[in-house]
Amino acid sequence: MVAVNPPPDDASPTDQPDLRKGVLSLFEVFAQSMADMGPSAAVGAISALVFATSGAGSWLVWALATVALLCVSCTLSYLAKRATTTGGLYALLARVVNPGAGLVVAWVEGLAVAAALPAVMFQAAIFLGSYIALPLFGLPDNVWTALVICLVFALVPGLFTYYDIRLSTRLMLILEMTSIALITLLMIIVLATHPGGIFNHDELTLHGLSFHTILLGGTLTIFAFNGFESCTVYGREARNPGRAIPASLVGSVGLAGLFFVFSSYVIFLGFSGTSHNVGTSANPLMDVADIAGVSWLGYIVSLGVIIGIFSVMIAAYAGGARFFLTLSREGLLPRSLGTVSAKRKTPIGATIFMGTWCFVPLVIVFAIHASVNNAYGNFGSLAGYGAAAMYIGAALFVGISVIHKFGLRRLDLTVAGLVGAAALGYGIYVSFNPLVPFPGDIWLFIFCGVVAVACASYIWLKVAHRDVLARIGSSAEPSEVVTEHAADPVLGRSVLCER
Repeated sequence: MVAVNPPPDDASPTDQPDLRKGVLSLFEVFAQSMADMGPSAAVGAISALVFATSGAGSWLVWALATVALLCVSCTLSYLAKRATTTGGLYALLARVVNPGAGLVVAWVEGLAVAAALPAVMFQAAIFLGSYIALPLFGLPDNVWTALVICLVFALVPGLFTYYDIRLSTRLMLILEMTSIALITLLMIIVLATHPGGIFNHDELTLHGLSFHTILLGGTLTIFAFNGFESCTVYGREARNPGRAIPASLVGSVGLAGLFFVFSSYVIFLGFSGTSHNVGTSANPLMDVADIAGVSWLGYIVSLGVIIGIFSVMIAAYAGGARFFLTLSREGLLPRSLGTVSAKRKTPIGATIFMGTWCFVPLVIVFAIHASVNNAYGNFGSLAGYGAAAMYIGAALFVGISVIHKFGLRRLDLTVAGLVGAAALGYGIYVSFNPLVPFPGDIWLFIFCGVVAVACASYIWLKVAHRDVLARIGSSAEPSEVVTEHAADPVLGRSVLCER
């Protein structure tokens, strides 16, 4: 992570090609957050696991997770209102709080991005492979099919993000919203055709739900929101970043949460009174469509979920490339990752790096004949823990910083940050308690190792490379909604204050 690159002597940053400025609308920024979360893919992949642990109370578990993530999103919007950047939470924290906070979050953010790419790629191979093997198509679902699907999902989304950012965000918006609309249509049909009506006694009375099942299900639901913060990388390309990014942070979590709660309630309702078990269903959307007598719509909805996975991959490329670009230009990664295409005005070095990285786990998995399902689960877990740690760190740093800056005048932000961090932190604790035997616990050690290295790297830079530490967060600029600077009495650096 820490390359310790000195700034170039022969050229200033202004001589380098840079990203386009002010080209993305509010809806295009919002599309990044929605697509990176992938609500349609989450309903298709995670809902059955939540049903298995939380049963009739699953909709409440989704609702509680939404509240927790809304608390986190509110604290992150505090950062986005004060500064704009292409570096995401890393640069925002470095600018608004202090460089140490930014550097620690950069490590776990990098872990989340690096693990998310292969996770989504393998997820596509699983879903699309099983889809084309359905009786309607009858195509083989084997190792070669999975390899081809992985290659397509590793390369094509990267080409979209390199070609044009406006095209990419619009495509993400169309694909994800189409997928959500198809699932919503199926849910409405289930409500209209269910013989017992729209009210389910077990769900409304939370039959069988306990504090323990809430915790188990909550750990899974929290992971479904991963990626909502990725819109923070559009500080340069958004037309009005000081307003578009905070609105997208909160709005995307709120809309996705409503979608999760609604879908969870209706899917469980559709299964009730039948011989099908929603907790063991391999594809709840296909099964509930069959129960409702519209099995043909199940095929379309499943295709929509696959399309949603494709939009997730585009969003992962778009957000990750700008994150690595910023790290490179601030001296923490090799300079080659900081190059921008003079013609397209998009990150080319970081995009190539991300595409190349996708091939590493792909080659390993297929070379040793490992299970694609296991690879998806392992990388998905690692990405989830990295993202959760990023949110926890950001929420805590903001909550503590606000107390130092404003005292009790912004107690709402401090409470929101602490509540969100506590919920996510306890979710991680529950997922590792009891500790599973080796090699299942290896992800815990990787995760803890990254956090330890992050803290050590800050100490090393503070002692031996203060010039590099000073450049961390230097790419972030004051937001348009900021009108004045004030000296931070605690951190001893400039902070940005609201109007």
